[in-house]
Amino acid sequence: MTSLRTLREAWYPLLFDDEVKGSRPCSAELWGQPLVLFRDARGRVVCLEDACPHRCFPLSAGQVRGGELQCNYHGWRFDGEGRCVHIPSLTERRSLPQAARVETRPTLVRQRVVWVWAGDPSAADPSLLEVPDFPPGYHHMDQRDEFECHYALLTQNAVDIAHFFLHRRSVALPFPPMLGSFEWSEIQWSDEGLRGELTLADARVGLRLQVEARFPTTVRIEADVRGVIRVISQYHITPMSPSRSRGFSFIGMNVAGSSLVTRLALQVFQPLFSKGVSEDKTALRLQQERVEKGFTSRAAAASDRFLLTYEKWRRRLDDGRLWHAPGARAPE
Repeated sequence: MTSLRTLREAWYPLLFDDEVKGSRPCSAELWGQPLVLFRDARGRVVCLEDACPHRCFPLSAGQVRGGELQCNYHGWRFDGEGRCVHIPSLTERRSLPQAARVETRPTLVRQRVVWVWAGDPSAADPSLLEVPDFPPGYHHMDQRDEFECHYALLTQNAVDIAHFFLHRRSVALPFPPMLGSFEWSEIQWSDEGLRGELTLADARVGLRLQVEARFPTTVRIEADVRGVIRVISQYHITPMSPSRSRGFSFIGMNVAGSSLVTRLALQVFQPLFSKGVSEDKTALRLQQERVEKGFTSRAAAASDRFLLTYEKWRRRLDDGRLWHAPGARAPE
């Protein structure tokens, strides 16, 4: 059950599979831990702690040679299991130090995305990984973005439908009814997350919107306009540091059941979506700056109901080691 797990005991996306290639390793961060990713001798994507056990030099500043990661400081070389396999300065009669080993992180590649387990490696369970999924007939786009904010602010932003006001000249252009007033239906709560449905005050629009917040930091929004336009947006949010997060967006669309029309619609929507992400980046960076100066959220409206319930749900999974979570607080 999720209630027995914390937010660290989960899989998080770090990179797209095709980003891990060539002689240059990829650096990343997960819950404050520096990591390095590369392809081993068998072509698998592997993830190690990004610090050489010799002098703590970042391995991500090194090179990949023959499927082994070489530290750029003294040339120590490590395989995909984190074992040191070569030290240039050692003569043949000297053995490799037993402590010359780098911690590895469980890694999976699913649907072109590299996922890394954040918790105890011995507890990594591939069945707990939830990947983006779209029904037959959907076409989709995906992208990765960096945000200068705490992951809680980014997740709150994703479930905050009222913040479409920020995107009135970008993402909201094809969906002007989203700028109107609305009410939340009953919000379903479970250990796996939350589910709520939004009803617009103007019922003539025929828009049905369902929002889910799933363990650990996934948000899925399904929009249906009279069964003609269907859009599924799934966001996976990766905590990097207390002031940096990574967001993976997967947007699926089906317009009138037509593959051609859907592809054209995605082409039109993609630049609007990218502009909306840019607007979010600026807004969240500014919000993070205020939070770091000690400002807190002191007021809320009925339209914030899902956001506030989500924050209350999220705090149940705090194991006492998670970063301070700024932003909205649900009333006790």
